[in-house]
Amino acid sequence: MDRAEMCGEILRRMGLKVGEDDPAFLLVELNRLALEEVISIVVERLAPLPGTIEQAGVALAKGVASAAQRVIDEEFAAARNKIAKEADAARAAAARAISELVQEERQAYTDKWITLGYLFGCLFAVGGFAAGFFIALAFNTSVLERW
Repeated sequence: MDRAEMCGEILRRMGLKVGEDDPAFLLVELNRLALEEVISIVVERLAPLPGTIEQAGVALAKGVASAAQRVIDEEFAAARNKIAKEADAARAAAARAISELVQEERQAYTDKWITLGYLFGCLFAVGGFAAGFFIALAFNTSVLERW
């Protein structure tokens, strides 16, 4: 806003007529110079702030990413441990089931062989007794015929 506009605005707001060469404008110019100096100091101080904020944001993002990665790694490790434990339990249960099946199968084969052994043993015993009986009968008959 230039001096003429300022004079018009003062007249409109306050009803006072001020000229462009009024000493009040000296105070306005002094105030403007002081403000410009203060503003330049503030701008100088604030100039590195975006870089600092960006660096802090990058550091925060790295920290968050690192923490998230650590949490993910811990969760994956826990999941792997749980899966490994469940797999070990499943392997142990399968091994027990297979062992029981093998033991039952062995017992069945053992029972079959024992049964076959008794059967053949009985057959041989009966056959042996029958053969002995017939041989004895044959000897006894021949002995009786000779006398």
